[in-house]
Amino acid sequence: MGAQGGAPVMTLIGVLALPLLIWKRPKISLDFLVFCAFLLWIVITVTWADNHGNPLVEFDLSTGVIAVKSAGLRIVLSALIFAYAFWALSQLKAERYNRAVWAGRIGLGIQALLMVGWVFAFSALEAYGRSQTDEASMYQNMMRVVNISVLMVPLLVALLPVRNVWVKAAAFVLCMVGLFIIARRPVLDVSAAILAIPAVSLMVGLSFILKQHIYRLLGYGTAALILLMPAFIALLSRVAGDGASLPASFKSRIDSYQYVFARIQEKFLFGWGVGTTAGWDETTRVAAPDGTIVDYPIVPGHPHNGGLHVWAETGLIGALLLAAFAILLGERLARTSNKNTDVIMSATGIWTGALILASLSYSLWNDAFWGAIVLCASCTMAISRSTQMKTQKLP
Repeated sequence: MGAQGGAPVMTLIGVLALPLLIWKRPKISLDFLVFCAFLLWIVITVTWADNHGNPLVEFDLSTGVIAVKSAGLRIVLSALIFAYAFWALSQLKAERYNRAVWAGRIGLGIQALLMVGWVFAFSALEAYGRSQTDEASMYQNMMRVVNISVLMVPLLVALLPVRNVWVKAAAFVLCMVGLFIIARRPVLDVSAAILAIPAVSLMVGLSFILKQHIYRLLGYGTAALILLMPAFIALLSRVAGDGASLPASFKSRIDSYQYVFARIQEKFLFGWGVGTTAGWDETTRVAAPDGTIVDYPIVPGHPHNGGLHVWAETGLIGALLLAAFAILLGERLARTSNKNTDVIMSATGIWTGALILASLSYSLWNDAFWGAIVLCASCTMAISRSTQMKTQKLP
């Protein structure tokens, strides 16, 4: 459920398509070169990370443990193979993209029907979930499903085999309202999804006005969000003060951001090294929902903010490289992308949703999350190639 299946799917595609790399010898774009420079910087930062010296890979057949232990190595390998898998999917024969579009319709259609069940039979869903797994895992998986579903709505609408704009608009609104109803369930902590719903809706609406130029806006907007995040957190801290009047969940998140911001200032240029924030185990005493006082991590696993995360672990250099990649990607897509409205709408929804979720919920190095993003983007590419087939013959 959720995004956990995305990483192995994209990895399998990449591995099985390796012979294609030698045969095609693809041209490398400037944005990809900058992205590779960012990955190289990730590898370099590992050398001064707090966990440096631990084994990069664990391979023990006696226990059945085969794992990439280094966060830096894991994200670099994942990023390269996801990028390669996405490129490999763009090399299919033309007629296969029509099949991919229908696979997307069937897959997302099933997902949409399941979400209808979530709206009208949530109690039955919870009962079934408890019979299959523990309650904590069940709600965690449900939150992943809701998060990823928000950015899939524009893709689902784009896949509808109708041309009437008003029908598609009605389907979009209906899906977003349904997700909002689900996200408002008290047992689901999906504040990121609740914020993503209006953000995705707004950007999809703008895509109808700006057309392919929306990519340029997204590129520069992403870069600004990355580079200005520490300044924004400093301003937020000043406005929030001690946060005594805020809900406990909001105060906890602001305390975490303030702590990470302070650590960023200690190693502003180079960062602390990839994977370091996972070891920041300082705690603060907070009141649990039942009233008991417990020690809660100030940084629960990671900063839960992509902009702060890249600053904390890769410093100014990493932030500049990632921002430059976003700008160059947006510029390239604005120049070369398919001008079909469905393609632009679905791509805009995926980019916007991923940006919101990475800024508020997921770790920047969550390969399963990014694998799901790439998998969704591959369906958008299939729509693009399928529409091109109707106007010109692809090689």
